[in-house]
Amino acid sequence: MIPSQIFNAYIMTENGKKLEIRALDMSPDFFDFRVVSNCKLVPDECIELNFWNYESGKYSSYTLKSYDVKLVENTVFYDVYRVSSDDRVFKAYAKELLEGYENYVELKLEDDEELLMAYLTGLELDKAHISDNFDVQWKNIYKKYFEKTEFNLCGAQLALCIDKPVRYKEFLEKPAEKYKESYFEKYFPANIELKETRLEHVYIGNQFCFELLPSKNDIQQLLCKALEEGLKASFMLPPINEDHIDKIRDIAAILGNYMCEIVVNDIGTLSMLRDIPNKKVIGIFFNRRRKDSRMKWKKYTSDGGEAELKKASLNDRLLTEELVRKYKVSGAMSEALDYEQEIPSIGMSALLFPLYQTNTAPYCTLYAQCTKGSRGKQTEVAGCPKFCQKCGFIYPDILNMVGIGNSLFGICTHYYEEAQKNGQIDRVVFNL
Repeated sequence: MIPSQIFNAYIMTENGKKLEIRALDMSPDFFDFRVVSNCKLVPDECIELNFWNYESGKYSSYTLKSYDVKLVENTVFYDVYRVSSDDRVFKAYAKELLEGYENYVELKLEDDEELLMAYLTGLELDKAHISDNFDVQWKNIYKKYFEKTEFNLCGAQLALCIDKPVRYKEFLEKPAEKYKESYFEKYFPANIELKETRLEHVYIGNQFCFELLPSKNDIQQLLCKALEEGLKASFMLPPINEDHIDKIRDIAAILGNYMCEIVVNDIGTLSMLRDIPNKKVIGIFFNRRRKDSRMKWKKYTSDGGEAELKKASLNDRLLTEELVRKYKVSGAMSEALDYEQEIPSIGMSALLFPLYQTNTAPYCTLYAQCTKGSRGKQTEVAGCPKFCQKCGFIYPDILNMVGIGNSLFGICTHYYEEAQKNGQIDRVVFNL
């Protein structure tokens, strides 16, 4: 059977409706299709054909006018018909499709992820790779986007993510204002307003990887430092598995002694923390939506589908009411995207900028690449060596993507006016 994603067709029935069909078998001379038994077709009508072109990455449509159709199998439940044609255009499209599909199947069977990716996307293998010089290449990427970019916070609070060991250490060693100034000098050097705006909030921890959370001793030091500097703090937790339950209980015991928010990303953690006095904030894993830096190339979005992308799971009123009632949730985090979105109405609203998560692997892809030579050979990590502090995945500039640790991120470059125009953002959290 030929997958409907790469070939489908429309044929007329006697009741005047177009019937979508898919090919059971195909050659450059014919294709077979199946319909429910007793479905009456109109064989003299033209057949609309859609072929996927692996080279161009687009569909080619063709109206087949000259063909023969005959019944080749009749059963109680379905009938199988064969459409045969000498049409040269049909033959060329069918041959091209079958050759492309055969190549795809061969590469899939070889289990070579990089070769398959190169075939499907047309990207050179050396342009989507792990980088041992990640810091330098990553710096060149964000400089290209943000070196001359200016933003207006529009009254929102300024917050920073402190989400990995090198930042924990730097935050503890520097006064908060000095830390903020060096951050914006590095990532947003042209923005005078950000440098002069008072830092009000810090987000400590990590929403994606349990291995990047600070130690219990560091948690206490980081929270104490934030409070001493007059900053409000949030502690971010990633989705957890059963092995993390005891550690989460230990962390919760520490957090209960500080007036900090807790960013939670799964219902199990939310249940465990229900009775502690800290404010609970919904993290990005709760706020599910379709998001990908490659969305702009999808036909779906170019045909007016953007309206359906505006809403996420937390735009559901019944869900948010249940989270507030049962778990006393007091806010939610969203991510800046390259298209307009509806910000959830669930108390305090924080917006992450400019990175937005598109994919997170439960077992680290970077660890798999560094230890086994393939992102696909993921296993549970024991004694994480933290390769993500030195290495990462670099993608072609056109994709606006970067791979950090176990996650893939898109880079939003022009969200701000759209996101802020309704005044629903209370806090902007910079997460480069």
